[in-house]
Amino acid sequence: MHLSVLLFTWASIACKKGTIEQQSTQTPEATRYKTTAIVNVPLGGNIQHAIDQVSASGGGTVNLASGTYNITSPLKIKSNVTLNGSGNATTTINGGNFNVIQQNNEGLTNVTIQNLKVTGVQSISCYGILIESLNIFHTNVAINNVQVTSVGMGVHLKRVNGVTITNCNFHDNAGPGKEMYFHNLYIRSCQNVNVSSTQVNHSTTGNGMNFSYCTSVTVSNCTANDNYFRGIRAADSDGFKVKDCTINGNGNVGLIMNQEAGLVTKNIELNHNIVNNNAKGGIQVLQGSTGSVVNNTATGNSLFNYSIASGITQSNNN
Repeated sequence: MHLSVLLFTWASIACKKGTIEQQSTQTPEATRYKTTAIVNVPLGGNIQHAIDQVSASGGGTVNLASGTYNITSPLKIKSNVTLNGSGNATTTINGGNFNVIQQNNEGLTNVTIQNLKVTGVQSISCYGILIESLNIFHTNVAINNVQVTSVGMGVHLKRVNGVTITNCNFHDNAGPGKEMYFHNLYIRSCQNVNVSSTQVNHSTTGNGMNFSYCTSVTVSNCTANDNYFRGIRAADSDGFKVKDCTINGNGNVGLIMNQEAGLVTKNIELNHNIVNNNAKGGIQVLQGSTGSVVNNTATGNSLFNYSIASGITQSNNN
């Protein structure tokens, strides 16, 4: 008897730490089995143990039930693991004065965090999600439908090739004593970044979004309102697109491309953004930048609505 797909469960273990189901699939086109683990963690269960189980099995998904999981040490995410809640209003991971979710080591690949809420302590010792590398790049990190609030730095990603952030809400994060440096979202030295349909509002010490030393970034359909410092800022980056975003009421310039180490942000594209009522200016692009600023609306900003360097293509801005 010929079956085009052979699907079966080869292990099922139930315990307080979670339920693991591992499925192996073989097709006529494949010569090896692909194993996917699914661990269901009940409220009060051990999330780290579930992550470790899935990782040891070659990858898969950790499912969290609705409710609040109070943790006492950082959750260490690993390669090929999806950490999946029941919704960003119904599943909460609540930490203390430490990083709530962080990487296990450098060089991770295929990490997804989705459908949950992260909370902690507003201090410089507490990052909501911290995935950074000093040497080996991480690859393919996705954060989907996640809320991060009441921590120091909301989300910080460093040296990742392939970042996807969508339908998220990072808000009300603050690092007291580090004004201008602790943001809702901070992406540094990353490549191929896509942030869409995400809110980054009410950081009381920093920016809504901050990008430094990045390549190929697209920000679309996002909101960056009422942050202590800038709304959206990029420095020393190459290939930076911001489109269809709302950036209002921030304490400094709403949308700015500047520099940290003397490298002007190049190849920018600012299109169809609304930038209003920011305290130090609307849209600013420094001399030496290249690209275009078109079809934007900037009104009611103190000092200036537009401060655009020569050499930038401009049209249809109100």
